[in-house]
Amino acid sequence: MKKDSRVNLCRIAKNAAAGYKAALKIEQQAKEAGISLDKDAMRRLEKIKSRYIEATKKAEFQKFQSDQAHKTNQQKAEAFRSGATAAAKKQKKKIIGQVGGVKIKL
Repeated sequence: MKKDSRVNLCRIAKNAAAGYKAALKIEQQAKEAGISLDKDAMRRLEKIKSRYIEATKKAEFQKFQSDQAHKTNQQKAEAFRSGATAAAKKQKKKIIGQVGGVKIKL
């Protein structure tokens, strides 16, 4: 996953979190004042809350995917460095075979 898209999604999640907090604050103030919100206002607040939940889930999922990809890449690199992969063995044979102009096979 590209870093830019992850940064943008995190920014969207932060904005959604701010909207969610504002929606909760409005609901709390309405309750304290004894005011009941009309259907349209409640619908708008519910939309804000659902956007926050959706953005948070997406951000968490993309962070998980990014972490998994990073972990997998590290494992692949370590396997290559240790010579555990066929490509690493082939590369090692090439390097050893070219040392001093003498061809050596493992």
